[in-house]
Amino acid sequence: MSLPISTQKCEPVPLAAFGLAVVLIRTASAARLAEWWAGVVGLPIIRGREPTFYLSLGDCAVLELLADRGAPDEQGVAGSAAPGLHIELDSLDLTETARRLQARGVRADLWSEEGRAKATLYDPDGNRIDICDNPRRSVPEFLPGCAPLPGDLGGIAAIVRSCRDPDRLAQYYGRFLSPAATSAPQSGKRKLEFGNAISLIFRPGGTVRPPARQRGNARTAMIIRVADHDRARDALAGLDLTVVEKDVKLGSAALSYFADPEGQTWAIDERYPPERFRTPRREFAEDHEIRRRLAALHA
Repeated sequence: MSLPISTQKCEPVPLAAFGLAVVLIRTASAARLAEWWAGVVGLPIIRGREPTFYLSLGDCAVLELLADRGAPDEQGVAGSAAPGLHIELDSLDLTETARRLQARGVRADLWSEEGRAKATLYDPDGNRIDICDNPRRSVPEFLPGCAPLPGDLGGIAAIVRSCRDPDRLAQYYGRFLSPAATSAPQSGKRKLEFGNAISLIFRPGGTVRPPARQRGNARTAMIIRVADHDRARDALAGLDLTVVEKDVKLGSAALSYFADPEGQTWAIDERYPPERFRTPRREFAEDHEIRRRLAALHA
């Protein structure tokens, strides 16, 4: 299925002041998958109970595991692998990471790409995780009130999209993410930046899928944090994007969901300050920390 890309020339829409907010994965049992990601990979659980668990990917990025209610999915069935998207984590000491995984009874396939050693493993749903040796990465900040990552992990480095046409997707996302796409030597890969030291990498090998009919049918989603949802939505309106669901107003956030030319769901997300919450509750740790950093930056 081929979806149009606008040929209109325009300046990139600046969506990613604080970059990637959430990687969403739907699953048959969020509690079971959260236990695996926490116990095996080592991602701290920030909060959660069925049907939703939130785990720290390092700094202010979050992995959201959401239990599916059994609805059919345009991008696959809950509990099945999602080959079009996977998470890449940095390791400050890959030997130690491999040892830690082995101690938990998990086999990680070791290999090398472009001179970097990597370990690949799969969660119980078949979702792929690449852990890359990067001893030069600085230790990530952790959220106040949240346990830090294991000492050998440096947090999320990238979302990797296996796709049919990396050039086409780099062109699509390059209209609102920056910098311009760059190629990795002899790999056919393309790369963009979300804006918070997290990359979006396109590599050959995926398939085109129909877009989800509604956000609840998306098997996975990349959610980008924006300062002003309505302004970002209006700026995107002229880019011929496929809309999955827009103007989703929650008690503490506003979101709009889109599908890229190969059917992957992504979204923009504004988190409201507590004074705009519809019902009184405590602000999420990652939202509070982003707001604190913004205030410090403006000061």
